[in-house]
Amino acid sequence: MKTIKLCLAVALAVGFFHPASSSAQVSAKDFEIDKSKPFVYIKFDHFGERKPVNDSESAKGLWLRLVNNCRLPIGVSVLGLGTGDPGVAVNFEVVPTAGRDAPDAEQRKKMPFGYAADIGTLVTIPPKGDLLFSVPAESVTKQWYIQVRFGFALPEPKSIDHQPSGNYEPYSVVDFTWYIIPEQYRKSESIQPDYPGSAGVTAKPAKDTLVHESGHVDPPKPQ
Repeated sequence: MKTIKLCLAVALAVGFFHPASSSAQVSAKDFEIDKSKPFVYIKFDHFGERKPVNDSESAKGLWLRLVNNCRLPIGVSVLGLGTGDPGVAVNFEVVPTAGRDAPDAEQRKKMPFGYAADIGTLVTIPPKGDLLFSVPAESVTKQWYIQVRFGFALPEPKSIDHQPSGNYEPYSVVDFTWYIIPEQYRKSESIQPDYPGSAGVTAKPAKDTLVHESGHVDPPKPQ
C-alpha cells in the first residue's frame, strides 16, 4: 500500500446528519437499504480532465461516489485540493491486486501513491447519501485498486470510565477496483506508458456520451 502525505484541509457540509436522530435500534435484516448492494460502496461517476495535485499525477481523473447504503450515518475524512475541480479528495490507499492480475516487481515500482492527510475535515454522509470525490485515473488499474477508510458517525458517549490515549475508534475500508469501471471505458482505455492497464478517455467519446464544457465526461445513458 502506498500513500503520500498532503497537509490540506477543507470546510465542507455534505448533508450533515445528527446521529442522535437515527433509530435507536436497527435490525440486521434492515441494516442495508438496498439489499442488492453492500452497506457502503463506491460507484463510478465519470472520467474527465483533472488538475494534477503534483508532478507525479496525470491530467486524467476518475470521479467516484462514496455511497452510504445503511441505516446509520458514516464519516470520512476529506481534503480540499484547491484546484477548483468538482467534488473533494479523500484519504485513500493504493493496494496491489492479488491473483492473476497481481503486479510484478517492475509494475510495483510504478504504483502511484494515495493520499494521507495530516489534517482533514470529517464529513458525515447520511443514510442514502453519497459524496463525490476524485482520484488520478492511474490510481485504478488491473494491477492495483484503491481503498477508502470510513467509520460510523455515532453519538459521543455521555461518560466513560477510562479515556484512552490516541484514536482507537473502529473503522472499515471500501474498495474500488478496475472491474467496477463500466466496460465501455475499460475497452476504450487509453494506455499510459508509465501505468499499465490504466483507464482514460477516448479522443472520440462513445455515442450518446455527454462531454461538458469543463471537459468532464458523463457515461452514455442506458437505452
